[in-house]
Amino acid sequence: MESFVQKEIRAGYSISAKMKRVWEKQIDLVKVLEKICDKYNLTFFAIYGTLLGAIRHEGYIPWDDDIDVVMPRRDFEKLKKIAVNELKYPYVLVPERSKIDFFSGGLLRLRNDDTLGADMWDSVFRQHNGIWIDILALDKAFNNDWIQKKKVKYILFIQQSIVLKLHGPKTRIWMNISNSRWKKINIVCKILSLRILYLLLNLLFRIGNIIGSKYVGIYTHFGEYQNQRLYKEDFKDIEKKTFEYISIPVPKGYKRVLEMTMGSDYMQYPDEESRKPHHQAIFDPECSYRIWQNRFYGVFQISSEKVIVLFGTGQMLDDYMQKYGSQYMPKYLIDNSEEKWGKEKYGIIITGPGSLINLPKENLHIIICNIYYRQIGKQLENMGFSEYYIYVQNKTWIIEDFMKDNEG
Repeated sequence: MESFVQKEIRAGYSISAKMKRVWEKQIDLVKVLEKICDKYNLTFFAIYGTLLGAIRHEGYIPWDDDIDVVMPRRDFEKLKKIAVNELKYPYVLVPERSKIDFFSGGLLRLRNDDTLGADMWDSVFRQHNGIWIDILALDKAFNNDWIQKKKVKYILFIQQSIVLKLHGPKTRIWMNISNSRWKKINIVCKILSLRILYLLLNLLFRIGNIIGSKYVGIYTHFGEYQNQRLYKEDFKDIEKKTFEYISIPVPKGYKRVLEMTMGSDYMQYPDEESRKPHHQAIFDPECSYRIWQNRFYGVFQISSEKVIVLFGTGQMLDDYMQKYGSQYMPKYLIDNSEEKWGKEKYGIIITGPGSLINLPKENLHIIICNIYYRQIGKQLENMGFSEYYIYVQNKTWIIEDFMKDNEG
């Protein structure tokens, strides 16, 4: 699909070649999911932005960066049980109870471990941080408005409690929780175990009208869509729609689903300033998260027989030396700027990258200390140095740097 992964302008929006490769990986994940569902007679539907893209664009919304599908609860639970045996490397289904992924409300993520995909609330480069698609559950809803609102209210409270229990108080900013609610959540977290919280959440997901139910809901996530009920009959059958170079199942009643989730004017494009990805995410469709993980977290895993080489002699080096220089003192300083060659810093003569050729490769522990670490990394690889590490003083810079490449 070489023609697909070229840079392209759609609806006036520039899509980078890198983002097209990310899309290609996500579409591959849809095909993997569909193969399992066909084998076990399971059903899934495109939902939210993916459904809108299929109908309005016959593919991705040009500024979108993910795929959302939803499965009836019974199929959702069955998928969790069979995925372990059905999925082979590099594919993995990360369950909603996993401590290795950020808890996003109860959804599943099908990931490709040969790639990198992490949003800002993932602990960057933890286990299973490949490009993903989101799989949500379609659950019961109450016909009575007041009871339904109570259901959603309690679901959100338990979801927020689980986030605190799993990921700590730093998540309060993201969840935008008031002081009084935060105190209540803290009390609940002290009283109830994570196991009990999960049991309560799954009970709340499943309750609804036993007889004569008109509605369903999608609660296994955070956001405005939690409050929306959808008509049960709209999901009774599927219809296939074009999505880029594949077809994707959509609800037979997709028009009403889109009207209820996206508004009656869903075929209209948003204002240009609103045309941007909704994830603050980092992607690398060509390189496994494991490699990036080792590059960032293996910085100080240095064997005694190796010497430290720092590539970059600017402010990042100063930060490194201030914090770690006494314990991990470099023997060589490398910089691409010829103006710095021959000058001394921290008692070490700065040399150009060409000097690395004269050093025994197997004895070097190369650490890039520069915000242009990806470009320098490519430079090192072209020189034959595939093993290197990256020092970044602020983790948020990683996300900001990767996101530049997502743009067209």
